[in-house]
Amino acid sequence: FYTAFNTVASNSHRNEAGFLDLYTILTGENQEDAARLIQKRRIDALAICPDGHAPRQSLLAALQAGKPPVWLKPLNSERLPGVLLYQVIPAALPAAGKTL
Repeated sequence: FYTAFNTVASNSHRNEAGFLDLYTILTGENQEDAARLIQKRRIDALAICPDGHAPRQSLLAALQAGKPPVWLKPLNSERLPGVLLYQVIPAALPAAGKTL
């Protein structure tokens, strides 16, 4: 579908770099690396489906457990059942102000 928002990745094979970055953000075992990629990609929000397997220390596992890092603010997703929405808080990112 189409939206007014820019996206980094979806379940499409046509944006390999974006897909790999999203995979690293969600399933990497270091949330600081996820934060750096979020900052590098200038991501403002995340929309994820909470289903599926997630490595224990990953950002996705934290979101599935309802424990987002301080740099992600949960948003109301009543209009999108089955989707978790988060706003990125740039000033709270661990890499804020650092050159990537």
